[in-house]
Amino acid sequence: MDFSEMFSSPRLIAAQCVGALAMVLAFFIYAFRDRKRILLSKMVADLLWVVHYLLLAAYSGAAVNLVNAGREGVFYHKEKKWASSRAWPILFVLLNLVLTVLSWQGPISLLPMLGSSLNALGLWCTSTTRLRMVSLPALTLWLVYSILVGSLWSLLVNGVSILSALYALIRDRVRGE
Repeated sequence: MDFSEMFSSPRLIAAQCVGALAMVLAFFIYAFRDRKRILLSKMVADLLWVVHYLLLAAYSGAAVNLVNAGREGVFYHKEKKWASSRAWPILFVLLNLVLTVLSWQGPISLLPMLGSSLNALGLWCTSTTRLRMVSLPALTLWLVYSILVGSLWSLLVNGVSILSALYALIRDRVRGE
């Protein structure tokens, strides 16, 4: 989809508006130092991305983001016994796989599934450094998907998130954290 098509119908205009809102929230996700703030911000942004991708008819991206929002909700409570099982990341990876099969739109559907599965592993980490390191390839997969489905805002936010994660990794390294 080229840029002129991104705003060619009311549905696509709505998709871009919701994407812009998700982008504003998502810009600062990986800059937070606190894991819970990262997860809460990501959960709300993922719900907005569900709507955005549905409006773009990018169903695999929408399905995977729905799993992502639930994932962040569980991981937010990781200290509690019910949410501390190592089965959770595996369950979310399996849910990604099932929903990708159900929403299959060709090989392009593998990009959000793989990106989300990597994030499931990264967000399970209690270390923000590990979280950011695992997020880098996941964000790159989403960036490619964004280009292919015509999501200008997801393209921008993933590009900025990659830079934000890199900045935070460098900042923490310089400070010796």
